[in-house]
Amino acid sequence: MILKRKTRSLAIRLTEEQYLSLRQLSVIRGARSVSDYARDSLCGAFARMAPAPDEGIESQLATLSKDLATIAHELQKVKSSMNQAAEAKA
Repeated sequence: MILKRKTRSLAIRLTEEQYLSLRQLSVIRGARSVSDYARDSLCGAFARMAPAPDEGIESQLATLSKDLATIAHELQKVKSSMNQAAEAKA
């Protein structure tokens, strides 16, 4: 596997809860780091959103809506896991 050198950076601010959710998802997905997981997720979302030459805006919006629903579902699973872990410690 050849890794292409990364020359650009992107900074975003997250709440502690958002960061913990992102970190847990990166572990679940087997990413090397939170940054790798975020980069792969973001680039994957861009690739899925890229319209086919004959694809209209309605189809693009439907795809985006589906992707957002998937992300929301994954975050809910992480939140549930975190709540269960917190309850187990209590």
